[in-house]
Amino acid sequence: LEQRWLEPWRDTSHRLRLLTRAQRPLGTTGTWSLAAYDELMLTLDDTGLGPERGYDRNRLYGGVMRRVSPWLVAEAGYIWERSTLPAGRRRNDHVVIGVLTIAAPQW
Repeated sequence: LEQRWLEPWRDTSHRLRLLTRAQRPLGTTGTWSLAAYDELMLTLDDTGLGPERGYDRNRLYGGVMRRVSPWLVAEAGYIWERSTLPAGRRRNDHVVIGVLTIAAPQW
């Protein structure tokens, strides 16, 4: 659950974000994996000059991960995002993304 506010809006927008993610190792070593997720965002209220109640956007992701070390994972993939614009218009965005995840060693 998130609250958002941008300059032209008259009040705060409340949005529910639902994320489902799956990862599957390739092979027996666990060095490489496939990853996918779907993130659905729903606006819970109408905001003056801002988002309207209902469907806001959906992000669908697919990618590959490589465990570089016990504390470092590199991930690269593609996101397709469908979002709602004012007056009921829709927009599709295509994003190539790279992520490095660093996990501090446990002491």
